[in-house]
Amino acid sequence: MSLFSKNISTLNYYAIWLHGLSFLGVLVAFILKNEEANFNTDLFEFKIEALSNGDRDVKLGTKKVASISTETLKTCILLMFALTCLVHIFYYSDAFGSGFYSKEISMGRNRFRWIEYAITSTLMVFVGSIISGVKSSDAVFAVTTGNLVLMSFGYFIEMTPSVSSKVVGLVVGFFLLSCLWYIVLNNFYSRVSEVEKLPNPNKPGENRKIPSWVKQVLVPLFIWYTLFGVVSALYVRGYSRPDFDFATYERYYIILSYLSKAFMGYYLAFGLTRPANDDALKITVDI
Repeated sequence: MSLFSKNISTLNYYAIWLHGLSFLGVLVAFILKNEEANFNTDLFEFKIEALSNGDRDVKLGTKKVASISTETLKTCILLMFALTCLVHIFYYSDAFGSGFYSKEISMGRNRFRWIEYAITSTLMVFVGSIISGVKSSDAVFAVTTGNLVLMSFGYFIEMTPSVSSKVVGLVVGFFLLSCLWYIVLNNFYSRVSEVEKLPNPNKPGENRKIPSWVKQVLVPLFIWYTLFGVVSALYVRGYSRPDFDFATYERYYIILSYLSKAFMGYYLAFGLTRPANDDALKITVDI
């Protein structure tokens, strides 16, 4: 077993405990703070309310399509930690003694990782969208399904032997990442602007104020997602070098996976356990 392989085994061992303890810690926090979310979690879509008879004017309205329960959001966060913990058990046991994981690393890939990311990162971005006040069902659908496609580019980059194909996959992946986050961030900050123009019913003469943690919840999530792309870029850059060792990049992914999920998992859990002590916390504009 090489030094890098030993390091990977050790990292996977620690990851089991870190994700497992994160699951238990967040679960305890949810039990102790067993309250409904203090913000509107409904999703809406645009619809045509009426067409004028005498001209071409179209009146647009909104229609409620789903109400995401607090329990659903909490379950998504817990599943993210639980699934990641199970995956690292799979890695640490070298696929339960079959040698699957070590064989994957020796072949310069880890196909299973992209399946896990497709599930756990999609759960993360779904909760992040809802908790931050993105109300458009189209925006939530676009970013979650687009995230699944984005993970497939990671799979493609590792599977194709052609360096030029890897570069193309990397470029298209970053382009897709930019498009997805433009949709979410533009939708999100437009809603922030709309809500903060509304009068505060508890404080006459003042407008509503959205807490800073709500305003910032998507920014670190975007940064963490971009860092995974950076690791992929380093992988593509080093692929043609004589001393290329995929274990180096696997190690980066393990560390980054824990840091990103811990940061965002705790951050989102914090948002779901905030006390409802101010009506200004509630985002009530439909679209």
